[in-house]
Amino acid sequence: MQLGALRPGPQWLRLLVVTVQGLIHLLMDLINSLPLYSLGLRLCRPYRLAAGVKFRVLEHEAGGPLRLLMQINPLPYSHVVHTYRLPSCGCHPKHSWGSLCRKLFFGELIYPWRQRGDKQD
Repeated sequence: MQLGALRPGPQWLRLLVVTVQGLIHLLMDLINSLPLYSLGLRLCRPYRLAAGVKFRVLEHEAGGPLRLLMQINPLPYSHVVHTYRLPSCGCHPKHSWGSLCRKLFFGELIYPWRQRGDKQD
């Protein structure tokens, strides 16, 4: 069996490994940027994240204290995500899918020390 016959096999890895690694990084970036605490707070105790407060006069006696009813308007879920979302880490890949496929085709992902201009054996 020739050594040249084994070369195409690893190329299928590295692309699969790079793809899975890219998907894991994207998923971690998404999880890290979601406001999970704020969403949980909105779900369990919506009065803690108020969009506004309305007051209504219950009764008013001359010379007596003013009695008010306070009504809290909860913040909608879409506003919670928009307001409390953390910025993504900015760990965007330096290469596009096209450039990764081109590098895989020329063997630069399998043999990173070999550049495109180098002569092959």
